Amino acid sequence: MPLRRSVRARGFTLLEVLVALFVFAVAMTVLVQSGTHRAQNLDYLRDRTLASWIAADRITGIRLEPDGVDTGSRDGEVDMARRTWLWEAEVSATEDDTVRRIEVAVRLDEDSEPIARMTGFAPIPDVVADADADPDAEGGPCPGAVSPCWNCWWRSRSSRCSVRPPPRGCSRSPMPA
Repeated sequence: MPLRRSVRARGFTLLEVLVALFVFAVAMTVLVQSGTHRAQNLDYLRDRTLASWIAADRITGIRLEPDGVDTGSRDGEVDMARRTWLWEAEVSATEDDTVRRIEVAVRLDEDSEPIARMTGFAPIPDVVADADADPDAEGGPCPGAVSPCWNCWWRSRSSRCSVRPPPRGCSRSPMPA
C-alpha cells in the first residue's frame, strides 16, 4: 500500500487577499490626502508671504508720499508673481498729532477675505519740521544734534535716546540693554 503524502496548500486565501487590498487602499487614500493638504498649505503660505510683502511695500510707499501722509482711504492693484493683487489702505490719526496709523489689507479678488493685514505708523513731515526748529519742544530732535535723530523723535516720551551710541551732540543717555 502506497503512502499518501498529505499535500498542504501554501499561499493566501481569498479573504486574506481582500483584507490586504482594503488596508492598502485605506493607506493610499490617507497618503494622497496628506500630500494634497501639504500642497494646499504651501500655496497658502506662498500667497500669505507675497501679500505681506505687498502690504509692507504699500506702507513704505504711503510713508514716502511727497505731500505727506493724509488721512483717508487708498486702494490699488499690484502685479506680483504672475498675479494681480488688490490692496486697500486706511490712514487714520492717532493720539499723537505727529504720527499717522496706516492699515493695509491685501487680497486676490474683491470678494475674498484679505490674505494679509499689516499696520504701520508714519510721521507727519510738517510737524517734525516744526519740532526741529525748537529743540526743547516735545518730539524734537536730540538736543544739540546736527540732524534730527529719528529714534529720539519717535521715542520722545522717554528721556533716553534709543540709539546706540547716541548721535553726535545728543545729551540723552542710551537705553539700557
